Amino acid sequence: MRTKDTIKLSVRVDRETYNRLCKMCKENESISKLVREYIDIGLGIKSTTEDIDRISEIIKHQIETVCEQPLERLVKIVVKNIKSSEASKYVVYSLLKEFSRENTDEIIEKAERQAIMYATNKVG
Repeated sequence: MRTKDTIKLSVRVDRETYNRLCKMCKENESISKLVREYIDIGLGIKSTTEDIDRISEIIKHQIETVCEQPLERLVKIVVKNIKSSEASKYVVYSLLKEFSRENTDEIIEKAERQAIMYATNKVG
């Protein structure tokens, strides 16, 4: 079996860090091995953070692709609802003007104020 080409590295740590490393070592495991593992993990994390913008862009694109059609459908439903509501309002106004002997403009104005109050949850 061929050995890896390695370089010996000397690192100084403070006593608190050393004690924490000692506590984290498993039975029959050296601090050197633990530090090498942490270095490998750290280097892997660093390369991952460099790719995070690209990964975020891919996720954003996928979400937009999945949500686009349902959102367009919801917008169309809301537009139809608004048109239907306006048509209903026009019909009610027309009937009110046709069958009422009172001042219909005043009745319509009062109805619109009540609708605004209802829409803003001021009426219980």
